Amino acid sequence: MTKYLILRQSTYYYKRRIPKQLQPYIKFIVYQKKLSTSRVEANKLASIISAGIDRALLSLSINVSPDASAITDKPIPSYPAVTDKSVSFAELSERFFTTLSIKESRLKAYRSVVRTFVTIVNDTVSRTSLEKFKRVIKGMPKRNIQKYKVMSISQMMKLNVPEEDIISPKNCNEYIVILNSILKYAYKSEIYSKEYYIEKFKISTSARDERKSLSIDVIKMLVSTARKPQLAEAYMLLYLTGMRISETYKCEISIVDGIECFDLRNCKDVKTPSSRRLIPVHPELNAYKSLEAIRSMNLKYVSDVCNKMLTTKGESLYSLRHSFATHLINTTGSDANVVSELMGHTHKSMT
Repeated sequence: MTKYLILRQSTYYYKRRIPKQLQPYIKFIVYQKKLSTSRVEANKLASIISAGIDRALLSLSINVSPDASAITDKPIPSYPAVTDKSVSFAELSERFFTTLSIKESRLKAYRSVVRTFVTIVNDTVSRTSLEKFKRVIKGMPKRNIQKYKVMSISQMMKLNVPEEDIISPKNCNEYIVILNSILKYAYKSEIYSKEYYIEKFKISTSARDERKSLSIDVIKMLVSTARKPQLAEAYMLLYLTGMRISETYKCEISIVDGIECFDLRNCKDVKTPSSRRLIPVHPELNAYKSLEAIRSMNLKYVSDVCNKMLTTKGESLYSLRHSFATHLINTTGSDANVVSELMGHTHKSMT
């Protein structure tokens, strides 16, 4: 059962993708369950779960409906058949969300997308309404700008938004991906008789291509003009480790082979498995002081203050991470494989 066990800090979890044949019965794609702090006990529990999945597959092979309760203790929602007009899009979305295994924060973001969609199209799903949604959404403002936070969606639809405040095509496409998933679910579940799909916006330049690393002089400017010492510590920490700012809130400090390191090996909720890594502490950093400084501030505050200081397109707080890689390779001649591992990249080509 080892391949289905995941160790997070001191606890073992079972994680397995539900076989495709069973997905119509299980209603979610990935099954995750907390097991035990004991590896022996976790293996026993994992065996029981896997046996349930194997029995369900066996039932299907002899044309018998599988027993979903033998696979998971999660409730399987059962809904009566409905026609296109007898269910609201909001209700349809909630049915789809019950099939997902996601955090409450992510679910909240998904519901916000649904509210935006319903307001724009008046809860009517058709080719015409989907085209209207695309036309309206590309002129909407970014919701993280303070003056728009207090506005309703209906109010924002009436605005003539300045170009610099308009939501990016990339973020528009994130909305579209969520909505297309709901529409696909509705068709496959025979809730909608037609298969609807929203075409994504074409993006000529990827966000990664637009990102720039910072020169040493610009980094020195950020540090020397920081509003408070904690910000200066934060900038140096991000530059000298290449960590994503979210990772600084999750990492620990460990001594490995006599070397002090920022330790992300046991972190949960990382971007990719490769993100679980060790980063040696640079001699210019006091590891505990640096982490204490950045954790004493709001993540968004650190980002916003830095971004206001950087006026060149493509430069942002995230540029400190790019600078870490660029300067290691171009200035010190470090091996790209080593830098890729330090960055937590899945492929060397990303570095």
